Amino acid sequence: LNKAIKKVNPNVFVHLINQFASIFYSSGLSKTYKGYHVLAEDGSYMEIPYNIINLNEFQYASNQHIHDMFDVIKVQSKAGGLYDVLNGLFVDFSLRPAPYSETPLAFEHLYRTADIFKDKKVIYIADRYYGSAEIISHLEFLGYKYCMKGKSSFYKKQVAEMASNDEWIEVNVDEKWVRRFRFSDEAIELRKENPILKIRVIKRKYEYKDSSGNIVSEDFIYFTNLSQEEFDADEIIALYTSRWDIEVSYKTLKTVMELERFISEDGDVSRCSIYGKILFHNIVGVIRKEFNDKLDKKSKEKKYNVNITQLIEAVKSTNIMSDMFNVNKRNSYVTKLLLLFSH
Repeated sequence: LNKAIKKVNPNVFVHLINQFASIFYSSGLSKTYKGYHVLAEDGSYMEIPYNIINLNEFQYASNQHIHDMFDVIKVQSKAGGLYDVLNGLFVDFSLRPAPYSETPLAFEHLYRTADIFKDKKVIYIADRYYGSAEIISHLEFLGYKYCMKGKSSFYKKQVAEMASNDEWIEVNVDEKWVRRFRFSDEAIELRKENPILKIRVIKRKYEYKDSSGNIVSEDFIYFTNLSQEEFDADEIIALYTSRWDIEVSYKTLKTVMELERFISEDGDVSRCSIYGKILFHNIVGVIRKEFNDKLDKKSKEKKYNVNITQLIEAVKSTNIMSDMFNVNKRNSYVTKLLLLFSH
């Protein structure tokens, strides 16, 4: 196995992940919300086996503790994924050197998946670091809607001038601003033609008790281009909250599926292992969302969800992967899984 996997190009798995998504969305099985596919973008660090070759290849991110290569204790790769929160799969996934920014990863995913979602309604969800004028402009070019937590330093002047907690602001993206765009020619052309960027901003104050029992008040802002007629403020915040599912998926991959446990120190073998587990996660994720949907329809009074750890073990124990191409066996195993999780 060790010798054979060294012959595999990791980019094959990137293609397979993309093809899996393409086939899935053409199947008519995908779930939507108000007709929208809801996609979340987020990044994470993945630990890679430590050796000098991997350190040179994956590099390292400098901080207060790491000043040069001799300070590095563990090698890491910057990972990023575009994840469908309603269907439980990574539509696209990338591994890059540790210093790589999450912004170019996001653009990679948007470009690579553009054909999959062509002429489809999409809501793009992201954390506060993705709300730049370039990303928003590129999403406008694609015809996507978006819902992001706002960073307090973004569009600060316009947000401060708001008369209410839910209104549209206008931002003049001038030529000097456009010259800072680095990743999207389409965003540059769009803003040259129309420099006015319109963003719906929602403000919300939260109060909670800290670890000492003190009441803490915190102000959050959300950026979107969804209209008030279609989505009220509470729905926008609920949409953003659904982004948590990608965080859960990263945790599942690292803890349950042991994403950072490898059979070789070879960097390409590590990539193959990670991408392969992402592909397996997608298959299990689609099954999980399908079961959860059936459980929701079966019981209106109580909310039931499939335990992802148990489902992973069940899929492994039934050998459904090895018999995927045998129609009779495949149907038998799917029936067993349905019976197992319908009780």
